[in-house]
Amino acid sequence: MWWLPAQLLLAQLDPAEIARIDAEQKDAAAAIEKKYGGRTGKELSLEERKAQADERAAAERAVLEQHGVSPKDWVKANARQSCDDREAVKAESEKLARAKAEAQKPKPAEPPREIPVQRGISDKNPVVLEEKESSTPAVEQGLPAEAQDDQDALDAANGTGGDAPKADDGKTEPKPAKASKKKH
Repeated sequence: MWWLPAQLLLAQLDPAEIARIDAEQKDAAAAIEKKYGGRTGKELSLEERKAQADERAAAERAVLEQHGVSPKDWVKANARQSCDDREAVKAESEKLARAKAEAQKPKPAEPPREIPVQRGISDKNPVVLEEKESSTPAVEQGLPAEAQDDQDALDAANGTGGDAPKADDGKTEPKPAKASKKKH
């Protein structure tokens, strides 16, 4: 019976499977088109057109082999579809396209976390720049060493002593005291 294998093949390939194979072949063809920059046949050279056609055919065969269908049986199955079968395949294709679009749709990001705002610095609410869980926070008083060195250099350049009294290094001579004139 020569019609038995074709009937068995049609029974094996339900509309969902046909739609899946067709969608995968279209994706493979789109990848080949993208590789050639989406140029039309008129824009490609003869060698490029031949290479593109060969790659597209190889990709379509690979999809059919992946699903265990021969190219000859695939053509027969598509040719022998009834109108109801074609509409069922079309409905499955649309369902796959919606699922693919839904999968590519960006997922909503979780809402942004609320950032705590500190209003002022106190003993109850100290500022901690870097804190490790295992260590206790270090509290520094006054200016950091680098800032103190900069302040000292600035004071020396301006000739001011800053807040600290200067030590007498013995290089400067004391000024003589003024003699007072008394009237006799």
